[in-house]
Amino acid sequence: MRKFASLFVTAILCSMLVFAQSRSVSGTVTDAGGKAIPFASITVKGTKNGVTADADGKFTIKSVASGTVLVITSVGFDDREITVGTSDNVSVSLTPTSGSNLTEVVVTSAFGIKKAQRTTPYSSQVIKSEQLNIIPQTNIVDALAGKIAGVQSRSQSNVKLGAGDQDFLRIRGGLSLGDVGPIFIVDGTIVNAFEINPDDVEDVSVLKGANATALFGERAKGGAIVITTKKRGPKQGIGVEFTQSVMADQVYILPEYQNLYSGGGSSSLTQYHYAAGQPAEWKALDGKYFPDYTDDASWGPRMAGQEYIPWYAWFPGTKYSFKTAPLVGQPDNARDFWNTGVTSTTNAAFSKSGPGYSTRMSYTNQYIKGLLPSTNSKRNNIFFSGTADLSEHFTVGVNATYSTTTVRGEFVDGYANQSAGSFNQWFHRHNDMNIMRELAGMKSPTGNLMSWNFYTNPDGATGYDDINGNYWYNYYDYFANKNFLNGRDRLFGDFSIRYKLNNHFNVKATIRKNQLTTYTENITTSLLQQSALQSGVLAEYVTQNTFSNEYNYEGLATYSNSYFDNKLAFNITGGGNVLRTLYKDNTASTENGLNIPDLYSISNSAAQPTVGNTRQA
Repeated sequence: MRKFASLFVTAILCSMLVFAQSRSVSGTVTDAGGKAIPFASITVKGTKNGVTADADGKFTIKSVASGTVLVITSVGFDDREITVGTSDNVSVSLTPTSGSNLTEVVVTSAFGIKKAQRTTPYSSQVIKSEQLNIIPQTNIVDALAGKIAGVQSRSQSNVKLGAGDQDFLRIRGGLSLGDVGPIFIVDGTIVNAFEINPDDVEDVSVLKGANATALFGERAKGGAIVITTKKRGPKQGIGVEFTQSVMADQVYILPEYQNLYSGGGSSSLTQYHYAAGQPAEWKALDGKYFPDYTDDASWGPRMAGQEYIPWYAWFPGTKYSFKTAPLVGQPDNARDFWNTGVTSTTNAAFSKSGPGYSTRMSYTNQYIKGLLPSTNSKRNNIFFSGTADLSEHFTVGVNATYSTTTVRGEFVDGYANQSAGSFNQWFHRHNDMNIMRELAGMKSPTGNLMSWNFYTNPDGATGYDDINGNYWYNYYDYFANKNFLNGRDRLFGDFSIRYKLNNHFNVKATIRKNQLTTYTENITTSLLQQSALQSGVLAEYVTQNTFSNEYNYEGLATYSNSYFDNKLAFNITGGGNVLRTLYKDNTASTENGLNIPDLYSISNSAAQPTVGNTRQA
């Protein structure tokens, strides 16, 4: 009996000794800059005991005693061996293999699940931030253009500043016969591409066709662009990043215009004869010749430098008043109309990371001076991301983006619009655009804006009212009196809590929010209405507000394990989602002009105003 008791006590002590010496060790695998290396392999040297790090480079390996040697390997990096000490946490930094450009490609799919591309059963392509921002772009669609196989990019002209018509991607292999673009998912939240800031993007996974639909449902029948944002700085510890870019845009290709014949519909100039009752200052032009100002085409006399009366000479108050000029073509007048567009983007980011936590915050300011006169865009974007391990089992995370954008100006490209719609058909080839720009804002003695296209030619006019505008304005005056404002405020992001039972099983609960508020206030001034008699432009006031909100409640459970010395991997994921949406809008606009000039309100509508309201939940 005594011998049995002695053996029993000895067995207990040995078991306690083994238990004390063997334990679980956790850690993170990173590169030299502190960036996580996903799916690295960690094995105990000389044994079959091993695990694979997750997408964030984190791992936990069991039954490890002090003095054990761990071997860490990953594609594109040199193997490294470390000796386990007394600490239960280790940090491993790998060095890139010399001359190798290979790295593990990680695909992000639904619910933020990350997998090695070599293990995914569907077609995908991954774009890293380094490739995305080779040349700074104002939006994510332009940044992706030309970088993805099988994807067509249809970019809108920079003239439009993203107002109304946004850039479009089409992924080959989509399930729709129509022109349906992909959805954009940022850290698991479906958003509009317009508010995605390329400076905050870590990588982009492109999922095509039926695979995207299977993962994201009917909304992804055109494919899915899955975006992971930057969660930490380029190095461990505190990091500060600052970037500034400035780009200039100029009109490049324009149609070839004829420069032989001047404006008007008459093949010869008309001699002006002063008549009693006309403005006395017009006497200075008596006997001189003028083209047909009323016709807005260019079927006038051949231009040979002959003396003529330009349109602006009939109005007082300028250095050109009541003076003639040589009639010559202006080959660059259509090009001279456009501004030089300037895009300035400033980004500042702060990050801090350490064992068990990481955080990153960035602010981006973007200002665009438009190619069209009196147009601009302003955008401010704030991004925050943070994760923290509350304990060995619980991790919380938050991602949040707030973007506010205002776009000013009218952007119309239909027939007979007041920019390219004029130059391509209705325009005088002898008009000097630089003088037109110089005279912007000038008015006739009757208080109307001066125009190159008169309602009546001077030989039949009794005064300044008769040479009011006909179809067209000074282009710069037109855009200055189209006070159009469109704004967008978007808030989106998620909060999550994750419970990790062990290295194989975890549960995650996530709340996602995507809120968009838009507002529109368009004013067409009374001055425009009174300054041209056949333009069809009426004073107008339009207002619109929209609100949309989307909540997603997600639950996700994941189990993964490997067998037979990592030769067989087993992964299973299950979860559910509850979606709640709300949309409402209010719209109103005046009709047939305003009762009282310059009073811009719906109640001042000359006719019954148009009013609308929608609510969907």
